[in-house]
Amino acid sequence: MNRDFFPELVPTADLAERVVVRLRREEKKRDRRNLFLSAASVVVSLGALVPALMWFLRDIMQSGFIQFSSLIFSDGVALVGYWREFGLSLLESLPFGSLVTCLVILLVAVASLQMFLVSFRHSRQIKFKLNSYA
Repeated sequence: MNRDFFPELVPTADLAERVVVRLRREEKKRDRRNLFLSAASVVVSLGALVPALMWFLRDIMQSGFIQFSSLIFSDGVALVGYWREFGLSLLESLPFGSLVTCLVILLVAVASLQMFLVSFRHSRQIKFKLNSYA
């Protein structure tokens, strides 16, 4: 091959510094986006938790679970003989659909809060790193 077609490229003196600055800028932009998305997911999941809890509490009141569970404290002696029937009555009156929905939304809220705290901590560290390089 003829070397005239491929001239020797010499990098400029500030190329490494420009690359590092650009990488830090992209990292900061990515962290800001992650922080915004995680904060939005926290708000949405906590907002969804309120109606789910209201649904669960309404179902608990309608199913009679509170009345069955109050027998534990009012007539505990009679429950000793009928503990199996009482346990089945409690299980039958527990609204599993709204309970599972509430627990799933709570799990999503806790996971998104953890993601927010991690990205917040990471964004604070990047801010201090950027200030030390500038």
